[in-house]
Amino acid sequence: MGEELVGSDELRESLPYGIVKEITQVFGYKNQSYVSDIIKGEKKGNLKIIKCAAEIADIYKQSGFETGKKKILESYANIN
Repeated sequence: MGEELVGSDELRESLPYGIVKEITQVFGYKNQSYVSDIIKGEKKGNLKIIKCAAEIADIYKQSGFETGKKKILESYANIN
């Protein structure tokens, strides 16, 4: 059996800035808040939205962006 898809605050917070707007557009919704609530698990909706968000979060995490961003910012903080 496949795992059950559920939204969570953790999933929502793991997404890069602006992606909820893009997911909203791709799935044809007008209300970005509604899609965000689905991702957070606060509302029921299209499970494909949660799957899409989870896949994006995984790729974003694998890219190492957060670690890279932290290193860059720290390097500039040491200059000041």
